[in-house]
Amino acid sequence: MIFGPCGGVRSDGSCEMQPMPCVFAEPVLPTDALTAVPIQNVPLVLTDVSAPPFDAAALQRIATTLAPGADALLVGEHHNRPDFPPTLVASLLLAVGARPWPTLACRDRNRVVLEQELRGLRHVGVDTVLCVTGDGRGPDVRPGVTQVWDLDGPRLAELATSVGLAAAVPETPTAPPAHSRPARLAAKQQHGAAVAVLNHVARTSPNS
Repeated sequence: MIFGPCGGVRSDGSCEMQPMPCVFAEPVLPTDALTAVPIQNVPLVLTDVSAPPFDAAALQRIATTLAPGADALLVGEHHNRPDFPPTLVASLLLAVGARPWPTLACRDRNRVVLEQELRGLRHVGVDTVLCVTGDGRGPDVRPGVTQVWDLDGPRLAELATSVGLAAAVPETPTAPPAHSRPARLAAKQQHGAAVAVLNHVARTSPNS
């Protein structure tokens, strides 16, 4: 395991999950910067979609309700419960006229499976995928389930770009070390990220 476990970084640069330095404290730049795959029809309204796991009918009902008011639906992943694979979820959403932006996390998939999902998503008509490292599970969350991290979010963005998908990446402006967040976002861009989805912050102050 090289790129995890990721549960966040403390202000002193240590891991929130284990007594070790955070492996993500400083951004790692690619050898050669990639040109991002441009996003067609950039969404002005990106809406989270959530449904009971393994319930295709509920997912499509919810998507049908949300789609008229959203330019794209962001499909998250949950560390505490499984669901249909992203390619199947995307197909179900596309079938009701929604535009899915699936999330792929490196926590539960090795590189081979990530490649399979990326190819599958492009094949069914998805144009953008949110590439995340994936938060690590605490010891009380699905104990005994392994966690992978063959890649991290930026390297997954690079892989998505290489197969012709636009790569979206997350960013939290106020997460420590806050002073390095702009550089981290620029590094993700060099890995091929076309757009960043920002997490909510409580205040606009840089010290919040």
